[in-house]
Amino acid sequence: ADILAPFNGRVVTAGRQNGYGLVVELEVRLDARTTATVFYAHLSEINVRRGDEINAGTLIGRVGDSGNAEGTTPHIHYEIRVNGGYIDP
Repeated sequence: ADILAPFNGRVVTAGRQNGYGLVVELEVRLDARTTATVFYAHLSEINVRRGDEINAGTLIGRVGDSGNAEGTTPHIHYEIRVNGGYIDP
């Protein structure tokens, strides 16, 4: 399944990370004062590069089972972090 960016933003990480496999991390602005980090892991492919400016709806990758999830049912690890804390997406 395709993974689309939920917000306009900038790609800060696009590559392999220990345990998480293929990851994409976006820096996004939720409102005029709030910046957040959106993190995706265990992807099967990445379609963006570090430094890319992207729009909401941009294809950033595909669901997979990379990293410690290898051999499991394809899925996505999804986090939104604001000020170092996690929020419910």
